[in-house]
Amino acid sequence: MAETLIPSKANGDLKVYLGVDIGGTMIKWGLIRSDGAMLEKGLIPTEPELGQQSFLNKLLGLISGIKGQGIAGVGISTAGIVDSNSGTIVDGIENIPFLKSVNLKAFLEENTGLPVQVLNDVRAAALGEKWLGAGRDCGTFFCMTIGTGIGGCLMIHSKIFEGAHFRAGEIGYLDYRNENQYLEKHSSAKGLLEAAKEELGEDISSQDFFACVRKGDQRACSVFNRWVDKIGRAVATVIILFDPQKVIVGGGITEQGSLLLEAIRRKTAEYLPNGFAKQCPIELASCKNGAGMVGAVRFLMDSMESSVT
Repeated sequence: MAETLIPSKANGDLKVYLGVDIGGTMIKWGLIRSDGAMLEKGLIPTEPELGQQSFLNKLLGLISGIKGQGIAGVGISTAGIVDSNSGTIVDGIENIPFLKSVNLKAFLEENTGLPVQVLNDVRAAALGEKWLGAGRDCGTFFCMTIGTGIGGCLMIHSKIFEGAHFRAGEIGYLDYRNENQYLEKHSSAKGLLEAAKEELGEDISSQDFFACVRKGDQRACSVFNRWVDKIGRAVATVIILFDPQKVIVGGGITEQGSLLLEAIRRKTAEYLPNGFAKQCPIELASCKNGAGMVGAVRFLMDSMESSVT
């Protein structure tokens, strides 16, 4: 169900865009004004089990239903490795496998008549933070997200660095040994809860697990400390390699606020040579769940401006 945040009639001369953030469970959407104001937002289920055609029809239905409000284009944020030049999802889309090799930009532009841009979700989140969030005062920073998976994006001189094959910043693949052993597998939020289940002998929600940590439960704290050790080592590696002005941590797990932030800061410092830690602050993302939508719209606006010039 949509939530109206600001009356959309108060747009003046500013353009309005549709931002869409595609996840394995839900598709988030928002009407975003060109000054960054969120006018309206909503959620619809992804339902990947229904197949490709159902999914594409769902996207088209969403856009068609909003198109009449006079949107100027659509910015898409999605999981997976994305060729941001062509708008093709090239790999890494395990939760929605039928999107692999799909040129989402071309498909949506052809069927809606609107300008469309498609960007990897963590890159979109980084752009959102650069535009409106914790990265506003930085030209060079690293943004990582911790949720179902772990993703990363390096911003250099206010530009996303994507690498030769659109795979730069994929911090989740650190410590790769095989398809079942790398950082994301055991240190995502999902991996943390799996470790908690093994230690505690029962399923536990994220909320209940962190409640146990805050109470000082020995077993929960042991799991948390092992987990944050791996995260801290990964963040330290990024700081040593790229010397960013700041590291911004986002994703669902950041709801834990200062408990999480202080633990990551403390553990990261243990893995850094003298001087490194003090010159690179670590902060939580401030755009929260809207970062991907906002960043995808920013990417769209930038591409439209560059095509004009």
